[in-house]
Amino acid sequence: MGFHAIGPNLAAHSGLYFGRASADTYQFGVPGTTGGYHLAMRQNGLMRLYQHFPGAAAGRALGGGDVHTPAQKAGEPMTFEIDVTPETVEVRRLGDPAWTTGPIPDGMHRGGHFGLSNGSVDNPAGRPFWDYLVVTEL
Repeated sequence: MGFHAIGPNLAAHSGLYFGRASADTYQFGVPGTTGGYHLAMRQNGLMRLYQHFPGAAAGRALGGGDVHTPAQKAGEPMTFEIDVTPETVEVRRLGDPAWTTGPIPDGMHRGGHFGLSNGSVDNPAGRPFWDYLVVTEL
């Protein structure tokens, strides 16, 4: 994932959602009918994993808080790995072993539906792009 343009709101985020039991519509900040997880990657480099419950507009932050990674540069993609085991969820931004949520104990959402999200980016010039997506069943 990368951003075509950066700023001026460096707290704007995009990301992806996963672990959902159905392919119903997901929209950041809007109550949904299906629970799951949402990775928020902010343009200032902060990464955070959230859990969503049916009917709730906001997610619940998981893990130890924000993961500090370098701020993005316009046009440069980032690479992520997401591991979902029966007992844990972990998200890593590749490039440095410290850029991880670590394995978070949580076995709630194990659906096979996922998608990509513009998140809070409201400037079309700053919307994210995704170049390469691989899903590997463990």
